[in-house]
Amino acid sequence: MAESVAAAGRRVAEPASRLIDLREIESANRAIMWQGTACSTFPGLSLRLTGRVPQLGSINRYRMGAGELFAIESAPVEVSYRPPSRGSFSPHLSLMVQSRGSTEVSQAGRRCELSVGDICLID
Repeated sequence: MAESVAAAGRRVAEPASRLIDLREIESANRAIMWQGTACSTFPGLSLRLTGRVPQLGSINRYRMGAGELFAIESAPVEVSYRPPSRGSFSPHLSLMVQSRGSTEVSQAGRRCELSVGDICLID
């Protein structure tokens, strides 16, 4: 699945923007850099790494017209999302497709674990 997502991204006019690749970051800085990049890229997101210092992880962005496609490789992580306050408008909508491994997601007091092939909408 990750390969097909990356292939779709290569068909767009612009090349991918690599937002982070943990192989390029010293081990001692990986967790804080991963958290900072993920949370600034996806507004309202918070995460907690559930294991040791991540060895591998990357976020690549592909611009597709008015939208964007993100290809993410991640170490085990717990993800929480808090939508913007009711008074503010956010046109941000995410569709997560779990290509391998699993992700635990919580929103509005509900939790689920995404496994390979699962999808999740985040608004």
